[in-house]
Amino acid sequence: MKIIQRLSGGNAWRALDSVAFLSVPFSKANNLCERNFIGLYDGLLFPNYCLLRIQDLYRIRVNHFGPHADKKTGLSALEISVPDQKIMQLKKTCSTTERTIEYWKRIKGRSEKKDLYCFLQQYDRPPGNLENGITYKVLRQCFKAALKEAVLEKDSFGRPHTLSSVRHTAFMLVLERNEGRIDLQTLAQNGHTSVEVLSRTYLAHHNVKRRLSDLLHCSGLLNS
Repeated sequence: MKIIQRLSGGNAWRALDSVAFLSVPFSKANNLCERNFIGLYDGLLFPNYCLLRIQDLYRIRVNHFGPHADKKTGLSALEISVPDQKIMQLKKTCSTTERTIEYWKRIKGRSEKKDLYCFLQQYDRPPGNLENGITYKVLRQCFKAALKEAVLEKDSFGRPHTLSSVRHTAFMLVLERNEGRIDLQTLAQNGHTSVEVLSRTYLAHHNVKRRLSDLLHCSGLLNS
């Protein structure tokens, strides 16, 4: 992320208003321009905060976000309503991580209108899937350029990193932070996946010592 920040001209995490944002260098002839790296930076944080697929970036608008505050606890959360073309309705998720609201305010601050797209708003959205549009091509090219500079083009299994790797990492981090002891049904619903997928895809790679600790915890043997 530090490399992407640098490739964005140092603008990626800055609180830019709409005028300052539009002044960041951009060129449709050069996909690896600074403003596009801002889009990549925000796009990679999006699954980390909200556990949604990178494909959801294509249709997210400013007014799809709704910040909420719990009066009793004082905790803040961000609800995201994503238009799902397959089921023709909104799918909702929420995030309560520390920097989520700050992240949201930064994106909102540079948007003049509520119906503007949040990510790579400088490109039109033709009908169809993200993978068929210019926005996905831009994200992928910027992502590959950043990975190449960071020498992180492949994962620990020797497989090429893709944009989907970000969501996979986000799920693993949630499980790691909670030491594997988390309500998988709630996590699955919030991330719009299934308990079966979480177990097969993520828990299978959980640290063996930690898994043993989890088993002892569940059986009541730990600290007894």
